[in-house]
Amino acid sequence: FPGRGQIGNRRPRPVGADWWYQVSTALVQFQQVLTEKKGAIASRLPAHLSPDRMVKIALSAAAKNPKILDCSRESVLSSIMLAAELGLEPGGGLGEGYLVPYGATCQFIPGYRGFISLARRSGQIVSVESHIVYEGDLFEFELGTEQRIRHVPNLDRDPEKPAVMRAVYAVARIVGGGVQSELMTKAEVDAIRRRSKASGSGPWVT
Repeated sequence: FPGRGQIGNRRPRPVGADWWYQVSTALVQFQQVLTEKKGAIASRLPAHLSPDRMVKIALSAAAKNPKILDCSRESVLSSIMLAAELGLEPGGGLGEGYLVPYGATCQFIPGYRGFISLARRSGQIVSVESHIVYEGDLFEFELGTEQRIRHVPNLDRDPEKPAVMRAVYAVARIVGGGVQSELMTKAEVDAIRRRSKASGSGPWVT
């Protein structure tokens, strides 16, 4: 992770054993820098996260997606610091957020579970849940003075056949008794994905 350039200065990228050697070297350098910045990371973290865990998750994210190692040192560290300030893990199995490389720039993108976590921590939300509507499900969505959603999943769906998504929706129960819901069709979701710079990575491919 030398100087201000990419992590390990790995470009141009070789193939085979040389490529894996350079990735491993870059990961070691990345770990050294994260260890040096552990105090700064810790100062931004809430009580439920430790700096050691943040470092471990960031290293794991870079190992799974080595393109992160091509990003500038500043953008990678800024992304990790932002995740720390939000109290969200930048990778890992929880799906709270992702380190997504855009060429030489890394950006932290919260996942939907991360947004749910932030909403719950705000103190204004009692609960948030989201679901996928598949073909064969019984689904009714009504607008008006009172929104209404009725969703009965098809429990007889053949598990050997790929499920076809029709829509997604989320329901939030607000402190004081209110309920707010949002629905998007598959076409709307696909349109957003096509416009996203991270359409082939991050939360879109989990």
